[in-house]
Amino acid sequence: MLANEKTLSVNQRSKPAPQRETLQNALQQAYEDLGRAYYTYRFEEPVPELIEYFNRITTLKNQIAAGTVPTCPACGNPLSQGTRFCGVCGAKIS
Repeated sequence: MLANEKTLSVNQRSKPAPQRETLQNALQQAYEDLGRAYYTYRFEEPVPELIEYFNRITTLKNQIAAGTVPTCPACGNPLSQGTRFCGVCGAKIS
């Protein structure tokens, strides 16, 4: 095998990484969308194993609405007291 063939072979193997990352991001988004849809449309009759998640989401939504939880000004992610950077979008918190 010639040197440039080896380089081509290595380059071909390294190219799927961005595609894999794109697919993983799409999968993560699909899970988030599924969870959001399930929470929204099955709220009255959740699967018993998911009640803990429903309660956590409802509590956070109520705290955010009441203004008792600091949120990221860039993305709205709930923040812990004293947080300097958002863990979701990386925005600096003043």
